[in-house]
This record gives sequence, C-alpha cells and structure tokens, in this order.
Amino acid sequence: FYEVVMPPERLLIVGGGHCGRALAHAASVLNQFAIVVADDREEYARPADYAFPGVEQVLHLPPTFEGLPAADEQTYVVLVSKGFVTDEAALRRLIDAPVPYLGMIGSVRKREVVYDKLRADGVAEVKLARIHAPVGLEIGAETPEEIAVSILAQIIQVRSQCKAQAAAPQPAAEDVQV
Repeated sequence: FYEVVMPPERLLIVGGGHCGRALAHAASVLNQFAIVVADDREEYARPADYAFPGVEQVLHLPPTFEGLPAADEQTYVVLVSKGFVTDEAALRRLIDAPVPYLGMIGSVRKREVVYDKLRADGVAEVKLARIHAPVGLEIGAETPEEIAVSILAQIIQVRSQCKAQAAAPQPAAEDVQV
C-alpha cells in the first residue's frame, strides 16, 4: 500500500500587526495551513507572540521584504503590513508567483495608488486583476478578528473553486476547437 502525503497548503501573512496576528490565530483554528508570518518591525515578528498551532515560521525582514519565502501553487498570500509602502514592496516580490490567492488589505484608494505605481513600472493589468484588493469577503467586518474571518472565508472560497476546476473533466486534445 502507498499513501501519498502532500505538503500542507501554506498561508503566508505579510504583516504581523493586529490583523496579521488575528489572521494567524483564526487560520490556526482551521488546522489546514502551515502558517508563515513576516513583518519588517521587530516588535511584530516575535515568534512567542504566535504560539498558535500551525504557525511554522515568524520572520523579521527588511521593509523591502527581501527574504520572503518562495510562494508556489500551494501558497495563499495575504498582505496586511503597516501601510502602502510595505504592502507594495511585498506585492512586487510576489506578483509573479503562481499562487492561487494574493490579497491586499486596504481601501480602494490605497489599491489604486499601489496599482498606479505598478502600472508605471510595466506590470500588466492581467497580473493586477488577480489580486484580491480590498481583501476578504464584504461582510461589514470592522475588528481585526472579523477581518480575519472575511479573509479566510475568501481564501476558502478560492480554494474550493480551484479544487472544483482541477476535478472537472478536461476535454481531450482532439475535442478542443481552435
């Protein structure tokens, strides 16, 4: 008998402030993700503050977020850092990653400011269109804990859609019309 053991899906949280910590805590309750938290502020990147099940790594990185772990098809990414500049820096590092979910917290105004900078540097609209910004499902969330629930609900929704697409029968090559 063979048992195939896949690595757990990973949740990469960039930003360890109130929303990042609430998100790590809520995600730990789901017990479905290996959780990594990264922040550029030492006081928000202390492993002892994330003693939740599933939190595998807490990283203190420079504001450019150089050193972020590589993100792949098994990584869900949420940007909830301290502001425009750091979210943009992290987004630049992750925009080309083949992640199923890339979300950024903030207002529509923040999104447009960040997107305008990325567009000015030649980032294609198709790459911007896949970012969930503002992040989370619109449920009227106000507290960090409510925001965390709305983000996780959206991640679960996206993950379910990806699994349904992967399970759907694919047409045979001879059935594809060009």
